[in-house]
Amino acid sequence: MAQIGAGPKKADNTLFERAPMGEQPFKSHREAALTLLWGPHRLSRKAGQFLGQLAVDASPMSEAQADWLAKLLERAELPQLGARGAQRASPPL
Repeated sequence: MAQIGAGPKKADNTLFERAPMGEQPFKSHREAALTLLWGPHRLSRKAGQFLGQLAVDASPMSEAQADWLAKLLERAELPQLGARGAQRASPPL
């Protein structure tokens, strides 16, 4: 039985807790985006929309998207993408 006045139970965000920058690179841009969205990081509405798109879209990122994600991860003091997670879309011919 729950205690009266105990308040709501906190969500378990341990899945998205990461080591400081420089440790354990992210395996995918989707994992990085979700970590930024779930974490206590201040994001603009535009950054939130961008990260939401990355979280649901498994296609490779463009060069501009990869650069923006790298900047957001650096600002949040989170590790960058690993070699496999940093796959970028091929430029159009």
